[in-house]
Amino acid sequence: MKLIDYLSSEDGTERMVSECLKFVDESDGIIAFGAGIGGEALYHLLKDNHLDSKLLGWSDNNELKWGRSYQSQKLMVIPPNELAEKYGSDLHIIVCSSAFDKIQVELCDFGVKSENIRLFNFAFMDLKYTDKSFIYDHIADFDRSFQSLEDEKSRRIYCCLLNYKITKDEKYLLELQNFVDDEKNQYFDNSLYEFLEKDVLLDVGAYTGDTLKSYSEHFVNCSGYYGMEADAYIFNKLHEYVIKQNMSDKCKIFNYAAWDTRTTLYFDENPGTSTITDVGGNAVKAITIDDLLLDEDPVTIVKMDIEGAEANALVGARKLIKEDKPILAICVYHKRDDYYHLLDIIKDICPNEYSFYFRQYRYTPTETVCYAIPKNRKIKT
Repeated sequence: MKLIDYLSSEDGTERMVSECLKFVDESDGIIAFGAGIGGEALYHLLKDNHLDSKLLGWSDNNELKWGRSYQSQKLMVIPPNELAEKYGSDLHIIVCSSAFDKIQVELCDFGVKSENIRLFNFAFMDLKYTDKSFIYDHIADFDRSFQSLEDEKSRRIYCCLLNYKITKDEKYLLELQNFVDDEKNQYFDNSLYEFLEKDVLLDVGAYTGDTLKSYSEHFVNCSGYYGMEADAYIFNKLHEYVIKQNMSDKCKIFNYAAWDTRTTLYFDENPGTSTITDVGGNAVKAITIDDLLLDEDPVTIVKMDIEGAEANALVGARKLIKEDKPILAICVYHKRDDYYHLLDIIKDICPNEYSFYFRQYRYTPTETVCYAIPKNRKIKT
């Protein structure tokens, strides 16, 4: 069956925007939960509709953001456990982040009423050229990716994600919830590939060491680890983690961004969700993965979560992918064409060498990972 046979034709963008603006307008003020890409999109939507005065502040589970201003110098990021105490249990909250189901439970435990918590996540959306229009205008590309998926679980995830993007109807998230896997196993799904003692991980977007921690738990006798982290502040946190865990003998970390050429890029200053910007920002050194690993031991697994730079990084890893054929665990949710473009890049580098799977690790359309697994590493079923 073709992908289009599984997709809704109802464009729910206008309804979602209307419901969000009504929720804000009828409130005495709201907190936006998620000081990242979704929060930025919400802020601009409210500002464009002259409702930004209703925004009381931000909240986020990322401790690195607490006490900082975000989007407006007067709007601070408040720890979640302080919200009800500061604003009362009748506080209205818009969740513009991922993992809505977990965040809602957490906020209720902190004293916020569940009916006052709504999901309006405008991350990665263009309100003029809607997701429905984009998907239908590129349906042949999406279908090509859909037909490449190896199992029914991948195809169900793919359809749920696209249908939610098209309709903004939460029923598709509820259906998606049936396929959400434990975040502890993100990038390391042993139902898809078996772990080998000789495995070496390249962690592109290493952050403060969260994937390194997970890797060392899954691969107790891991052979080695390379980490790339572009943000200098976050890189120092990563370095501290490696030292604290006494892992310097197995780990090499690099303060570089992964790209398709050697250059200088400019990142915004939002800890944990830094993205490339054309206006100001922090200058960071960028390098191709092939150049970075030129004199290093081969890697067997590559993880990428780099806020939309995955396509450029894959192009810069052409030699590694073609010659060594590592397992690839790539985030595919930062850009609207990632759902097919990233698979196309891999297939162009290594035609017919990889099997593709989609796995989901959050209730909302983020933390979607495409596993590209070489034939000799697949679990035999």
